[in-house]
Amino acid sequence: MTMIPIPLVLHDVLGKQQTRSSLLLISAAVAIALLAMAPALADIAPWRSVLAALLIVDIAAGAIANLTAGTNDHYATRSRSRWVFLAVHVHLPVSHCCSAHRSRPPSQRGLRRSPVE
Repeated sequence: MTMIPIPLVLHDVLGKQQTRSSLLLISAAVAIALLAMAPALADIAPWRSVLAALLIVDIAAGAIANLTAGTNDHYATRSRSRWVFLAVHVHLPVSHCCSAHRSRPPSQRGLRRSPVE
């Protein structure tokens, strides 16, 4: 398999090198995610669309890239970088759970309504 060198600024995302098939798979994941979300992005303010598109690209590319040998090899030799990566990303599911819990009405959160309501 031919390994393709990755630019230095993308090493934390893709590693030092990737196979062509890995890069194609990552690109396909990004394209599918953006196409799937395009109708929703069209209905919001342009600045929110751009921000959402960047997040979609980051999540879609990262989900696949983290499964590739190039990214795994990169983090295998850099334990500090792996811990920084985990610290940066661990807040996402935690904050989602907390915000999802607060966005539901009290009756669905296991809280009783006060008699005043």
